[in-house]
Amino acid sequence: MKTIRSLVIPVVAAAMLGCAAAKPIQQAEVPKDKASAAYSRFEFTERNYQVNKLDVFLKLTNPTGGQVDITGGEFTATLDGAPIKLDASRLRGSAAANGEAEVPVGLEIALPSESGELQRTLAKKTYSLTVQGTLQTSAGAMPITAQLDNMPYPELPQIKLAGSGIARDADNKYGITYELELVNPNDFDIRVAYYDYVIVIDNKEVEKGRLFKGEKVPANAAQYTAINSAITPESVGKDLFRKIITANNLPYTVGGTLVIADMEIAIAETGKLNFNRDSNQQ
Repeated sequence: MKTIRSLVIPVVAAAMLGCAAAKPIQQAEVPKDKASAAYSRFEFTERNYQVNKLDVFLKLTNPTGGQVDITGGEFTATLDGAPIKLDASRLRGSAAANGEAEVPVGLEIALPSESGELQRTLAKKTYSLTVQGTLQTSAGAMPITAQLDNMPYPELPQIKLAGSGIARDADNKYGITYELELVNPNDFDIRVAYYDYVIVIDNKEVEKGRLFKGEKVPANAAQYTAINSAITPESVGKDLFRKIITANNLPYTVGGTLVIADMEIAIAETGKLNFNRDSNQQ
C-alpha cells in the first residue's frame, strides 16, 4: 500500500510587503500643484499565488495640511513593447495631511502554457515593463509613467529527488520509499494545482499518481513528500522484483508534469536504487 507524507521546510524567511492607506484626518481643498504621484515599487503578489501576477505600486505624496483622496485612474502597461492585462480596480485610498499613500495597479503576465516554450521564455531572465496613465485624486489628475528595465522574471518551482531506499519489514515484505521536494525559489508564495508523476524502474513503468494537489508552498521554501510503495512480484513482475530486491545502483526515474494555473512544467529526476540502504542521494 502506498502512503504519502508531506512537510513544509522553510529555506529562507521572506515577508510580503504590506500596503495600507493612511487614515483620514481631515478634509480640505488641496491645491493641485502641492500633491504629487509617482511610481514607488513592484512586487509579485499573493493573488491566487501564481508566478505570473504582480503589483506595481504608485505613491501619492501629500505635503499639505489636508487629506487627499485617490479616486481611481486609467493606465496601460506593456511588457517588452507588447500590451499586457492590467487591473486598476484597486486604485482607492487616502493620503493624510503631510502623509503618503500607496495604491496598486495589478498586472498579469501571459506566460506560455506549454512546458518547452515556457522554459525558453523564462530563460530570458529579465524584461522591460512600462506602466503609464493618470491617477485621479481629489487634488486633480496626476500623469504617471514608470519605465522599469531589467525586471526579473519569476523562477519556476522545481521538483527535486531528495533520495530513495528499499526496505524489508519483519513480515518479509518489501517496499520502496521515494523522497521528493517541491522547491519554491521565489520571494512570494505559490499555489500548485498538482504534480502528476510516473515512476519508471529499469525502463519499466511501475507506478503513477498525483501529488501536491492544491497545495501552497511558502516563499523560498521546500515542501517535502515521501511516497512509500509496497512491491511484490505481482505488482512489478517477477524479473523486475528480483532485480529490485538485489538492487545495486538500479536506475529509476520520477518524471511528470507540474501544473500551476494553466502552465504545465515537465520535470524528470533520476536516481539509483540500492537494497539495504536507508536512503540514497542522487
